Amino acid sequence: MSEGGIAKAVENLMQWAQRDEWLPYLTEVMAGHFEQVPLDIDEIFDGLEQFEHGDATLFSFIFEDFCTKMFGDNLESNVVDDYLERHGWRESARAKQYLESLRDSTASLFEVVAVDLGKSLELRDLLRGGKPITVWEKTASKTLVPWERIAGRIVTVDGRREFAGGMLHYRFDWARRAQTAVENLARKERKRIVLSRRRARARERLQPRTSRAAGSPMSRGAFIRTLRYTEILSSFWTQDIMDRIHTPLPNLMNTDSEGIVLSELRFPIYGEEARVAALLDEIADFERVEGREAQWVWSAPGSPQERLGLYGAETPTGARGSGPSTTILGHAQVEAGVLTLFVNSQERAERGGSLLSSTLGDLVGPPQTSTHDVLQALKESGPRPPPEEPPDQDELQAIHQYFDDHYRRTLDEPLPVLGGRTLRNAAKSRRGREEAISWLKQLEILEYRRAADQGCDAYDTGWIWEELGLEAYR
Repeated sequence: MSEGGIAKAVENLMQWAQRDEWLPYLTEVMAGHFEQVPLDIDEIFDGLEQFEHGDATLFSFIFEDFCTKMFGDNLESNVVDDYLERHGWRESARAKQYLESLRDSTASLFEVVAVDLGKSLELRDLLRGGKPITVWEKTASKTLVPWERIAGRIVTVDGRREFAGGMLHYRFDWARRAQTAVENLARKERKRIVLSRRRARARERLQPRTSRAAGSPMSRGAFIRTLRYTEILSSFWTQDIMDRIHTPLPNLMNTDSEGIVLSELRFPIYGEEARVAALLDEIADFERVEGREAQWVWSAPGSPQERLGLYGAETPTGARGSGPSTTILGHAQVEAGVLTLFVNSQERAERGGSLLSSTLGDLVGPPQTSTHDVLQALKESGPRPPPEEPPDQDELQAIHQYFDDHYRRTLDEPLPVLGGRTLRNAAKSRRGREEAISWLKQLEILEYRRAADQGCDAYDTGWIWEELGLEAYR
């Protein structure tokens, strides 16, 4: 929502809706939204109070839905029309235009395609389809990242699209559930219409076929607009909020059943780099990366499949695939007087740090350790904290190199979220392709948020899409 004149007009309209002739209708609309949530109303409000601006956000969304509806015995009355007819003289031309556009708007579920920080969002309508559109949005463009999902209404003022006030921000999975629920409703309604037409035709057998009214087919967008689905959008958002409050964050684990925390240990080298490299070569579990003189892979016995328990005891040994018989624990590199070890858990950081310190002795100093907790990136609500001090170019290059190696391996490792399939195999089928795209989008959400928190450029995952033949879906 833009300048104060429009905000004041919305406030005036909310006060108008409290009048005796409109309050029962507003209560009815609110009840319709809350009836869709399988929770006690007191539990809902208690939960929303724990979520910053949760109750105000939901009320704005519901109130805007109320503003679009017609009431009365003959559906002849609308609260916006009534307010503008009787008190529109108090509002500016732009405020009137905003209220009229709000009255005629349709809520939808959108995917963020691109962000122009502090200015606008490029959005794809997930329910009605069509080409992406640009919406001017100063506040949300500072907090949202590509592939995130939001629901709301787009209004047009002076030819410029912008969001109304009730914007619902979902986590990825809950947005997908809301989208599926709306699509299921659409399928049921289409089936009902087809059956109704067949019955009508059966009653009109004696009527010439050419005189029957077949009805013109509706576009997807036009048909979706006929459905009553705003309650679905609000109910899934409310359930998402309640789930965030009452459910602990997912327990992301590596193959050693350790929590995923990306960790980097930087040992200052006090001796000769050549001597450090020679001692690294002598560590049994360290192996130089072919073609990269100063990089090593740290591995442990047991393939990722075996360590993840994807093979049962009854699975024949010969049927356990041709994958590697070791699991990569981390990567090390020597560059510019520093030995850096990259691992994905604090426990591996401690083990790797102890191993390197005991092996290299006085050749290196105590390590400086930095971590990035992936679970924190899953908290997709509220404003971001101020960015940390960004890493310098050498650190950023090392981080991106670690991601290159990590995701290169991930392409051919079985993932539990894909039912034990690899990304490369999943991308070959239609259903698997959808799951792989979803995985990639969620990965990019985490990466965009990590980069924003650290105040640096995001890691470019474009090569993964190309490697999987999915670049057309990005």
